[in-house]
Amino acid sequence: MKRKIISFTLTFCLTAVFLTLPALGTDNTASSWAREGITEAITKGFVPPDIQDDYTAVITREEFCRMAVRWVEFAMDKSIDEVLSGQGLSRSSIFFTDTNDPDILAAFALGITSGTGNGLFSPKNQFSREQAATMIMNTARAIGADTENVPVSDFTDLATAAAWAYQGINFVRAHSIMAGTGNYNFSPKALYTREQSIVTFNNIKPENLPKAWKSASEPVPPSGGIGDPLPPSLPYASAFEREVFDLVNIARINYGLNALEWHDGLAALAKAHSVDMVQRGYFSHICPDGTRAGNRVINSGIKFTEAFENLARGYRTPQAAVTAWMNSPAHRATILDEKITHLGVGFHEYLWTQKFIAQPSDLQ
Repeated sequence: MKRKIISFTLTFCLTAVFLTLPALGTDNTASSWAREGITEAITKGFVPPDIQDDYTAVITREEFCRMAVRWVEFAMDKSIDEVLSGQGLSRSSIFFTDTNDPDILAAFALGITSGTGNGLFSPKNQFSREQAATMIMNTARAIGADTENVPVSDFTDLATAAAWAYQGINFVRAHSIMAGTGNYNFSPKALYTREQSIVTFNNIKPENLPKAWKSASEPVPPSGGIGDPLPPSLPYASAFEREVFDLVNIARINYGLNALEWHDGLAALAKAHSVDMVQRGYFSHICPDGTRAGNRVINSGIKFTEAFENLARGYRTPQAAVTAWMNSPAHRATILDEKITHLGVGFHEYLWTQKFIAQPSDLQ
């Protein structure tokens, strides 16, 4: 049977432009403990005007997300459009069916939020403390902070939090960004208010956050920059790989296509290729010994009628990598190919590999 193999690569560079934001006023509806922090935050310019009242109300997902975007602008002294372009990112509306808000789409591209599942963002949903901790950590990561090397917090109720929230709770505790609720409790499921959210963002001190392997204001691996220093292996690699898979399927479903099946064999090949590129210092579908993308699938014994491979380098989150692929006509054509049936994803030190195959039922 004839087999066709197609491969694409993707890299990016950074640019920088600066923006100064205006200061705004406040009112007297906040709790006494929060007024000083709110006033300072509004002076810094990252509190959206439409949440500068009713401060004790529970904040919604879209309100928190919009403030996160404004805070990134404050911290980096750039407009969000320049932050996105500087990291090789752009907004994409294909991942959510319930919002086209530009700030939410920007936050998604930066990896600040990933939605609530099934292509939804749920903008009007109320926000919990564990969600706040997670999004704060992701916001810090978006400006280049090291969010991995933090000690386990001393909260006695940490086990009641969702597993995905542990790292965020530990991060905000380690950096004195969020305090507990008393008696060494964090109360992960408790709802979070506007004034708590504003003060929390004001508690983040960008200059005190440890830098990751490269800060977001410095060039992340440029096109062709083989040999640039890369970060250590990341403990969340497996979660990143599965999130890429989920995002690809959200995109395909939104385009009326079938969802792909996860393929462990392809995932192993993809992971091995990402690791090999790091270890041998290259970025290509062709290994230094001449082995090509399709050969790796054939040699594994996996049966297929067509095989495809996408690569990306330097993107810090699954959202960023998939958005970049979807904004590239050649990569998007691979992701949205009607014939493909299976996908495996490999991630290692910010090198991303997707391996797709078409595998009709008679070959399975």
